[in-house]
Amino acid sequence: MPDCARESWDREHDPRATHRQFAAFLTATGIRARLRRLRVPALVLHGQDDLWISPRGALDLARTIPRPADHLPRHRHGFPQHLLPVIARDVREAARQAAAAGLHGNQPTTSVGRPAAQSWADRDMRSRKYRLMTTLERGSNRLNRLALRAGIAPRAFALLETTGRRTGTARHTSVGNGLDGDTFWLVAAHGTQADYVRNLQASPRVRIKAAGTWRTGTAVILPDDDATARSRTLPYQWDAAIGRIMASAPLTIRIDLDPAPEPH
Repeated sequence: MPDCARESWDREHDPRATHRQFAAFLTATGIRARLRRLRVPALVLHGQDDLWISPRGALDLARTIPRPADHLPRHRHGFPQHLLPVIARDVREAARQAAAAGLHGNQPTTSVGRPAAQSWADRDMRSRKYRLMTTLERGSNRLNRLALRAGIAPRAFALLETTGRRTGTARHTSVGNGLDGDTFWLVAAHGTQADYVRNLQASPRVRIKAAGTWRTGTAVILPDDDATARSRTLPYQWDAAIGRIMASAPLTIRIDLDPAPEPH
């Protein structure tokens, strides 16, 4: 047993794996509808006698994905040596079916044969993590807005003013300060789940108060930009790092600021 434990540790231990798994758990919300639209060969593998992770999740997954192949052999957690040939055979068969269907790479396709992407409708579904985080942040965001209006907030924050898509009135949101000359970079931690993002989608003309000065500009949503990588370029990295931890569906927004008025 000690030798087996040592070999397993040496083969599989990765200090970052737990963080990746936990992050996946927090962000894997609202995926059931997208799984139902999968039109690629799918294989669900799980041990029926797994005492660590219940096989009920695998069974539910198999029911959600249209016409999957499932394999729930009588074993516990992990892949026992005697079953590896059987598992390899099933994986090869799934790959063969994908090749026969003319599918390449690892992009699933939708029912109309286009690469499946997270649609705007899917992004509009508010996740449990979004609701939890916005509830926790409500008090601090209110204080930040008051401090920004009074001009006493830390320079790491800015005040974004959008036009309410229903009311037509000015709406203020505390955001990280991403000012870079005549461009303001913003990574919306929750994407289009956030009301201010929905507001600027409807009316992209906005105002931003950074470093005590109001400027107007036009917001441009960049859905193809790597929001996590963009976050790492923002000037106040301590705030950006918190944003990455709290994010559920990060989305990059660039605000093209109007030229600043010439000083008199």
